[in-house]
Amino acid sequence: MIKVEAISANVLRITPPDKLKADDFRHIAPQVDSIISRHGRIRLLIDASTFNGWENLAALENHAGFVKNHQQKVDRIAVIVAHDWQQWLVGAV
Repeated sequence: MIKVEAISANVLRITPPDKLKADDFRHIAPQVDSIISRHGRIRLLIDASTFNGWENLAALENHAGFVKNHQQKVDRIAVIVAHDWQQWLVGAV
């Protein structure tokens, strides 16, 4: 499950598990949406240092859908990575 920690009023630290599952984003959406509704925009620190991919295609699709639905409400993102492919992915997104 994805860990979400409020660092300040509109800043979240998000730590994904080793493998993202299809329902992981359903669990964090209410918390993220609540902060967006209170502050309008959020800032993210994503610690992907232990992230190794998606459990299956459904997990990747849900991740992409979550990002698509929320990207316009994000002011800044900082990402901690441990693998070259993660660096490439962050640059591509």
